[in-house]
Amino acid sequence: MIYLGISAHINNDLAFMIEDMGPRYTYADHQHVDDVLVFRTRPVVYPEIQRDLCPGLFGETVPPTADVDIFAWRELAWANGQALRAAPDRRSREALARGIRDHARDKAREILDWHRAG
Repeated sequence: MIYLGISAHINNDLAFMIEDMGPRYTYADHQHVDDVLVFRTRPVVYPEIQRDLCPGLFGETVPPTADVDIFAWRELAWANGQALRAAPDRRSREALARGIRDHARDKAREILDWHRAG
């Protein structure tokens, strides 16, 4: 499920990457990726990607809210990455990391529920 993988990457992995990169990864860099996504890889093209590059591998339809979801998730990932970097101590950072993982798991469940209902 391609949308589930996108969600996992953005809702979990991205915040930790932003934390790891530190000040080398700027908000301008983050927004540049958003610009690329808007003009190059909008979710509405996923059916064509699936048909042409991965026939039979992915069968789900991407939800109509995918564009909005992805950009909202990316903005949250930025905020979460900054919060991880600014955590005053290990305990605070671990609590933030747990919240990020919980959010990613909740989004995965929502996607699976949506997929099963469709």
